[in-house]
Amino acid sequence: MALPFFRTYQVKSLKTTIDIFFAALLWVAVTAGAQPAPGDEDPWGTAIRHRDLETLEAMLELGADPERAVSDGKTALMIAAQADDERLVRRLLDAGAFVDATNANGGTALMYAAIDGAVATTRLLLDEGADPNAEARFGWTALMVAAVKGRDSVSRMLIDAGAEPDVRDAYGWTPLMRATSGGHLTVVDLLLVTPGVDPGCSQETGATALHIAAGEGYEEIVGRLLEGGADPRAQDHEGRTPADVAALEGHADLEQMLRMAAENSTG
Repeated sequence: MALPFFRTYQVKSLKTTIDIFFAALLWVAVTAGAQPAPGDEDPWGTAIRHRDLETLEAMLELGADPERAVSDGKTALMIAAQADDERLVRRLLDAGAFVDATNANGGTALMYAAIDGAVATTRLLLDEGADPNAEARFGWTALMVAAVKGRDSVSRMLIDAGAEPDVRDAYGWTPLMRATSGGHLTVVDLLLVTPGVDPGCSQETGATALHIAAGEGYEEIVGRLLEGGADPRAQDHEGRTPADVAALEGHADLEQMLRMAAENSTG
């Protein structure tokens, strides 16, 4: 009698059938406690990393847990989401993978999608109920990840899905600060026009996004922050203004620009 998984899809050749059959049998052996030979990788992890849906189908029909982690602690859903593999994400969710499952650091599939700006899988995960405000270690959210990586499309999708735009991590940094630090102008622009974002808030050292941009020498971002209402007179816990920080980092033109902005500032 044929194994059930041979009825669920069409294999392209006898070699493909044999490869899938033995991969599935090896998976059964591993889950039963057998150890792969030295140098061999867990067949589940191999299939996931190669996004081999046929072999994964075989393993799932033989009872594989769709949330089984691979060697680095990521789940199959996290790997598929980061690769923007919409078909594989959908199959894993259909097989029962928990959309908000976390790894040891609290990372979710949505956060992994944000790393590489995976638009298709971000949309699918959100449609399937992924929490845009789930927090990983140190208070990072998917929006924080998207901001620091400069993923403007994913950042917009997360905000539209209800992500807190001014969330703070364990060090008091916001998505705007992370985007600023990375020099990601498009994400900075997006966040500055998002209701609820305060361009003047400060992190644990008292630095604002404007201090960060000044220290990095990002003149265009400094201009955007000033236009967005950032205060050029704000002081960090050392009493330094953004102009002082620019001077310390050797950005003379930016220092002059900020001092002029402070002189012209009212209120």
